[in-house]
Amino acid sequence: HQHGAQAVSFSPNNKYLVSVGDRTDGSVIVWDWSSATALTIGRITASIHDVAFLKENEFVTAGDSHFKYWTITPSGHAAATLDAKGVRGASATSVAALPEGR
Repeated sequence: HQHGAQAVSFSPNNKYLVSVGDRTDGSVIVWDWSSATALTIGRITASIHDVAFLKENEFVTAGDSHFKYWTITPSGHAAATLDAKGVRGASATSVAALPEGR
C-alpha cells in the first residue's frame, strides 16, 4: 500500500493476513503471513473501512456502498465471490464475524 493500510485481519489459522489500503490506494492484499509474501492484490473502486475473516479462506470487506465476500483458493489467489449490490447508498464503518462453527 502506498499510503498505509486502512484495516487488517488475520485468518483464524494465522496463515493469511489481509490488508486493505486507504481511500487513495484501492487495493486488497492477501499475504502469506509466515513468508511475508503478497499472494494476491485485488483492486476495488469503493472506499473500504474494514475487513474480517469468516473462515480460514473466506473474508468480507465493508465500506462506502460496499460489501463483498471473498474466497482464497488453495494457491493463495483471492476473488470476490459475492458482491452485495443491495447496499448501494449505505455505508459500513466496521464488520465483525463469529468464529467458525458458532
